[in-house]
Amino acid sequence: MQRFRAAKAGLRGAAGAFLICAAAQAQSPFAVVTHHYDIGRTGWNQNEVILTPANVAAPGGFGLQRAIAFDGQIDAQPLVVPGVVIAGDSNAGQHDVVYVATENNTVYAVDPGTGAILLRRNFGTPVSHMLGCNKLFQGIGIQGTPVIDTGRNAIYLISYTSQGAAQNFTLHKLNLSTFADMVPPVTVAAAQTLANGTVINFNSGNARQRPALLDANNAIYAGFGSVCDSFGNSSRGWIMGWSADTLQPLAPSATGAPAAVLTNRQSTNTRNVFLSSIWMSGAGLAADSSGIYAVTGNTDTSGLDFDSTYNPSNTVLKIAFSTMSRLDYFTPYNVASLDIADADFGAGGIMLLPPQGAGAPPMATAAGKIGKMYLLNTGNLGGFTPNGPDAVLDQQSIGRCLCVESYFAAPTPTVVSSGNDKLQLWRVQTSPSVKLVPYATTGTLLSGTPDDTSFMTSVSSNGAANPIVWVARRPPSLTDRNVYMDAYAGTPVGKTTSMTLLYTTAAGRWIATQTTPNMVPVVANGRAYLAVSSQLDVFSLLTSAHTASQ
Repeated sequence: MQRFRAAKAGLRGAAGAFLICAAAQAQSPFAVVTHHYDIGRTGWNQNEVILTPANVAAPGGFGLQRAIAFDGQIDAQPLVVPGVVIAGDSNAGQHDVVYVATENNTVYAVDPGTGAILLRRNFGTPVSHMLGCNKLFQGIGIQGTPVIDTGRNAIYLISYTSQGAAQNFTLHKLNLSTFADMVPPVTVAAAQTLANGTVINFNSGNARQRPALLDANNAIYAGFGSVCDSFGNSSRGWIMGWSADTLQPLAPSATGAPAAVLTNRQSTNTRNVFLSSIWMSGAGLAADSSGIYAVTGNTDTSGLDFDSTYNPSNTVLKIAFSTMSRLDYFTPYNVASLDIADADFGAGGIMLLPPQGAGAPPMATAAGKIGKMYLLNTGNLGGFTPNGPDAVLDQQSIGRCLCVESYFAAPTPTVVSSGNDKLQLWRVQTSPSVKLVPYATTGTLLSGTPDDTSFMTSVSSNGAANPIVWVARRPPSLTDRNVYMDAYAGTPVGKTTSMTLLYTTAAGRWIATQTTPNMVPVVANGRAYLAVSSQLDVFSLLTSAHTASQ
């Protein structure tokens, strides 16, 4: 199971995840089994008992412990599981393990304390150059962040392989201790009916599996999008699900085709360009007890092809677990202008807030290239109001976002945004009205070229104490390819609204100059991890007392 499984309800949900975490925050060590820490995608580890603002900021007290090299570019977030019993040769025994997947279609198990490679497995030749998309440094293999289910002792991942003239996505369920297949791997396939009644099949040759996998409701879910918007005449967004036990597709129909979401079901449109991809800058599909959430990208830039039924571009979708039917949606009123400008709402992910107390609605935030962060009521997302205003709880300008927000309540419920080149903290107000109230910022940070401004964040704390906001800044220019990792105190000092910088360092170089890195800083059990290009940087306290305790 995932670390925060609502077992009695039989459902892994964001709300259940938060409540169980809060009740068990004294437990240690902590496992990071999915993108942004939980299926609500909050990015908050509230079980960090070692790293504090004081010792991270102490001169010479915190820094790079080691850098571990791998066989290809890393786009997936590293995952962390302590106390794994590794089977096999000289590495046999119990280890704290970091799991890393590369674009060379290789998955690794690494001991972060020693840097030893404990396990590795390659799944075949990655797809190269992605059908004419020239923005990719090398072939694409494993791109979406895998997910770990510790109850099943399994890691799930999707590889992308070139097999002669064909390209195939394959879903794998591997044993955490051996990397052996637990069930036969499954080739990704799906079919759906278009508006005119014709059937369209999933085409693995024009798709890209970027969003992190989701483990919820005893199933594994994945989203698919386009390749640099190439092949728009045939590429569309998909969401699919499989049994976590058997990897069989969910709810097969009488024809054998699995249930799946096809985001664009138009049979024709203005210029025969469809898209409405699921990509979200690598963020994961999110979930709560009522369903799955995703955000779509743009459709044709004519601005004429949005359709709330058959082509909900630039839209937050809420999807039923088993039937994959749409339950609810939200589309900004200016969707046509977003399509025209290629200003994908779906360039960012969606983050579900934990419950905010009696009387407060269930909430989520979502932002993208649009530059606005929306606060949504997940019990009633708001639909589409073509003449405005948008039926949302609140909206705030944060700047262009290829990112996903973070959340922490240490002690005040807070949303962390990272649009453009600014880190901002927003208090979650529930009375007398529901809104986001800005209260702290870093000012300008150098992060990203004009095409990929913004950055990813995460948060660590020990319950309500010692919050730290961790930042992975993208290379600031095509000439300065350094990636930077920063740590900021999550609680501004006194009455100031400026966040205190605790630590900053160049953390390697992103050498794929035409691609956008979606690096997430991962913090667990006294270590911080950042995957940069083809290496994993491991940071920790550098004192002898801490080293001896590992």
